[in-house]
Amino acid sequence: MNRRFLRLMMVVALLLVSGCANMNLLKSTHMILLEEYKQVRSWSAIQTENGRRNSEQRYAQEPSETNRLRLALVLGFGKGAATDTKRALQLFDASATSEGPLYPDEVLFAEVFGGILKERLQAEVRIGNVETKNSTAEAKVTTLNRQLDSERERANDLVNKLEALKSIEKSLRKR
Repeated sequence: MNRRFLRLMMVVALLLVSGCANMNLLKSTHMILLEEYKQVRSWSAIQTENGRRNSEQRYAQEPSETNRLRLALVLGFGKGAATDTKRALQLFDASATSEGPLYPDEVLFAEVFGGILKERLQAEVRIGNVETKNSTAEAKVTTLNRQLDSERERANDLVNKLEALKSIEKSLRKR
């Protein structure tokens, strides 16, 4: 009985140790991605271009979920022409719906940051729509101002003609 209890305790201890190791691995993966995000946000456009090339190469050599998420971070949250929000969103979506061996925090990370990019794209579309409406409204106001100016000129011409007619009428009455 003592042996069974000792074996059971060893199995439990082994499970606990392996479980803690996995939790540390999860934590480290999560922290690595958050640190990567923080770093990407601070990059200049040139650094983003270099980071994109490095991430593309890393992902091509080892197409793991972590490398996919790193590439998505650079594409989605970097600066300059090296960014590609739509492709980043595709990569985040692929990680969020992947059937492969993912850590739970990678799925959550992909869902959260993919959601952020979706909101950004929707906001850009709304801003574009508002800008289009503003430019259309400005064009209409400009057209109406031109019409108003031409109508004022016409009214001034009519007033001048009326004054001329009044002076002709006065001169005819004097005769």
